[in-house]
Amino acid sequence: MVVESGREAWTDAAHWRHFLGRRFPGLAITIDSGPEPFLAHFCSWSLADIEFTEIRTVSGQRLSVAHASEQAPDSWYLPLQLRGGFHVGQDSHELRARAGHLVILDSAVPHWRFLEPDSWLLNVRIPKSLLAGRLTCLRSRFADPIHMDCGQGRIVRDFIMSIWRERNAIVNRQHSGLMTALVGLTGELAFGNYLEARASGAQRRSEARRLRLIDFIRTHYTDPRLDVAFAAAACGMSVRYVHRLMYATGTSFLRYVCELRLQRARRALVRDPRRSLTITAIALQCGFTNPAHFSSAFHRRYGMTPSAWHRQHVQVGMHAGSAGELRSA
Repeated sequence: MVVESGREAWTDAAHWRHFLGRRFPGLAITIDSGPEPFLAHFCSWSLADIEFTEIRTVSGQRLSVAHASEQAPDSWYLPLQLRGGFHVGQDSHELRARAGHLVILDSAVPHWRFLEPDSWLLNVRIPKSLLAGRLTCLRSRFADPIHMDCGQGRIVRDFIMSIWRERNAIVNRQHSGLMTALVGLTGELAFGNYLEARASGAQRRSEARRLRLIDFIRTHYTDPRLDVAFAAAACGMSVRYVHRLMYATGTSFLRYVCELRLQRARRALVRDPRRSLTITAIALQCGFTNPAHFSSAFHRRYGMTPSAWHRQHVQVGMHAGSAGELRSA
């Protein structure tokens, strides 16, 4: 059992830097000078092979690892910010958040953390061997937030805090069981967060592609050459993927294009009461290449032929115009 180091208080910034540099090989500390005298508290305790470290600091400071030391244990760090703003970065990811967030950091990869003035940090160090590779999938998720506000995140946070608060009452024979429980909960939380982030990222990418496809269709639907292959090539997608994107909207590519063309034809028929354009000409303007196909599609959609639609709306317009003349008279 590793005995608690005690709540050591440091009032000299140079001694504090020296202490942390020895305690965490490879760590560099930059301390912000402020109006308040320097003061930091340090406490560490181990639950079997898992180490808990508490740092409370009055002064703001940056803790960074530019090159991992061979003397540093190969571990995952789970820094839990309990008070003060949280700013952390690793592997091109950067997070600035309020207190209460948890992230995952790799001790072997350069990383940094900035503790704002009056910060309270609880860091959990878990040897990678305990997680048996379960977090290797997270390499692209370093420094992404794991929210602690609800659900499993809150359970893990509360479990970590309860272990830390009750550390002096936990006896040696309880260490193994609590360590196993904490590793299991943390692994499930981190992997679930990774899957959720990956799913939400894939969903955002899919939505962006769908919007690009829809925009292309709405811009080119009057082009008679427009078909699935034409749109797929223009948008840099496969034909199969275009079908998948359209299926997610509740319609097919062909039905969507046909609907746009029919709506345009219906508007053209209403706007042309004198029949300056033939039905065939309107069909061609809207992207239809076969007048017979246009007429049958129009009839299925609106329950009448294009000619009948035109006559009905011309008569409605004439009656409305006559009623208006009577009222003005």
